[in-house]
Amino acid sequence: MKMKQITACVIGVSTLLSGCFGSGGDRAIPEIEGELLEVYLKEGLVNRYGTGYVDSQTEIDFEESDTASDDTSGGDYSDTNTQEVGVDEADLVKQRGDYIYSAGYFAFDSDDSSLRQSGLKVYSVSTSPLSSKLERTIPLTGSELSDGLYLTDDQLIVLTPAQSGLAVYSGDADGEYYTVDVEAVSEVRFMSLADPAAPSETVKLVFSGDLLESRLIGNELYLVIQYQVSETRVLGPRLSDSVERSEFMTERAVVEMVNETPLENFLPQVWYDGQLSGNLFSDGLCHLPDATQGGYPSIITVVRINIESPDDWEAKCNSGRIHGVYASQDAFVLAGYDQEDWDATRLDWYTLDDFRLIATGSVPGTLAGTLPSFRLSEKDGYLRVLTSSSNFSLWDGIAIEDVTGIVASDVIETRPVFAGDTADHRLYTLLPNQDNGYDLVSQLPNLKRQDVIGKPGESVRSVRYRGDRAYVVTFRQTDPLYVINLEDEADPYIEGELEITGFSSYLHPLNDNLLLGLGYAATDTGFIEGLKLSLFDVSIPADPTEVSTMRLGGPASSAEAMSDNRASSYLRIDDHTTRLAFAWVDVNDDYEWVGDRVFVADIDESTQTFTEKLNLIYEGPGDDSDYYRYWNEYTRVLLHDDGLHFVRNGEVESGSLNDISFE
Repeated sequence: MKMKQITACVIGVSTLLSGCFGSGGDRAIPEIEGELLEVYLKEGLVNRYGTGYVDSQTEIDFEESDTASDDTSGGDYSDTNTQEVGVDEADLVKQRGDYIYSAGYFAFDSDDSSLRQSGLKVYSVSTSPLSSKLERTIPLTGSELSDGLYLTDDQLIVLTPAQSGLAVYSGDADGEYYTVDVEAVSEVRFMSLADPAAPSETVKLVFSGDLLESRLIGNELYLVIQYQVSETRVLGPRLSDSVERSEFMTERAVVEMVNETPLENFLPQVWYDGQLSGNLFSDGLCHLPDATQGGYPSIITVVRINIESPDDWEAKCNSGRIHGVYASQDAFVLAGYDQEDWDATRLDWYTLDDFRLIATGSVPGTLAGTLPSFRLSEKDGYLRVLTSSSNFSLWDGIAIEDVTGIVASDVIETRPVFAGDTADHRLYTLLPNQDNGYDLVSQLPNLKRQDVIGKPGESVRSVRYRGDRAYVVTFRQTDPLYVINLEDEADPYIEGELEITGFSSYLHPLNDNLLLGLGYAATDTGFIEGLKLSLFDVSIPADPTEVSTMRLGGPASSAEAMSDNRASSYLRIDDHTTRLAFAWVDVNDDYEWVGDRVFVADIDESTQTFTEKLNLIYEGPGDDSDYYRYWNEYTRVLLHDDGLHFVRNGEVESGSLNDISFE
């Protein structure tokens, strides 16, 4: 069975609304050329006003429109901890050799230190002994706290959210007030490191919308930006909320104004070095898989920028409720909600060589929980995805291609387990096909392999792929760790299982045979007792074992590293030792805050043991703090030779493990 498609609509807008936005099950091809994008955005804007300015029962009748680091000059130091090798992720701190660059809110006014604005700090690093010195603080005028930094040998790339225009208040003859909506934009600042102590901006690209995700793969920077249609560009200034909406504009007036507004006013814009370069997607070319569900007042901009020549960039138009990104060295995948099947995950795969959308389709279940991108993995052209749902029984008995647009294998063993299946979690292996969809290569569990992932009612707490294995932790009262064999893409199976108390929220393979888990200790009944580090020996996949543990703090202790992979650091010390570092909040068994701590431990892979190197309070209950701590707090612990750089809200403190202290 082939993926069902609709052809490009080249008819009038009024006809298009009834002909292409119906409730039928047909799906759009990856890109539709013509007027569909215009109708999609216009109907979406009117639908937005359906709960306010426009009565949702009013019939809409549009008329046809006219339109570890390679640089070791500064010693050995940890890099950003990423999901995939060769795929960099933006973070608020980056180190290159003898310099550290950090983002935060800083006080630039010496007369009033409470006035802070977004900026960068540049620290130089000395290694004998390990120390850091603030070289300069650079304001990011007009921007908010950075979305993250990327660092190459000769450039610092700064991603910052900002706003286009200002909120303007003015009175008219009747004394009524209007507001001009500000529009969110995403800035990409390229800064030269010719003088690494003084980064200087060379080029700035600005795109309409809010940045959702980014990745740097080789010399290509990928951005995923969500653009909400600007009401001001379409409807003009709005009256303040103190004025009755009925006095602002009738329902019909909104529809007529939307009809009369050209497509360009609904599209995202781009600025190059402060100059408006125009609108994106004015040709109407866009991927609209949810068009049959009606319009939506936003689109997704997927941008690829050559960082060696920032004027060499291109953008693709996508749509729908995109919520995440997965990237490997060979694939860039958007993950979102399937609009036709509410309990399903849509996956759009872009190639990296020629930046094309080669496959789109959905699988039952969602990427629930923290670190959703870790549920995805690409290897050798196959996409593996683990989803969760309490409603899988609703899918059973229906061929998967009938509800997701995916071509299922004809091998009966790969079909789902039907009657009586209680699986809440399923692993799918997909392969892009020639029809811009996916072939379903396999599914686990299935009629041949009926062992389920997780017991009934258990949630997935962590997933990690390494080569031809997947490691999955589920939890309700105890912690099953599953080792899934993926050597044969058509026949995955659960090779081993370990059941212990507690669970791991983050898994980190140290090598092919040893797996680190960071999570919580728990009783037999599931009561949380405190943070827990675990080492799992997976050298015999059929018989995984927990070989070493370490508990930290009480039941309310926490660590950002469990929900953000970038919040932990790893450094290879010698052939058999890896050093681990992260910050954590220490709470005792009486639920009293003991302090915020920096933790460092060595993991000996030969003896499979932990050795604590540092567990030091940097802020205790008696320390002074202000709103800044609670609203803009972030920490990073960068490992460097036999010491560390502790970064809190952009401020860096450095020293060896033997003598570092925090003021």
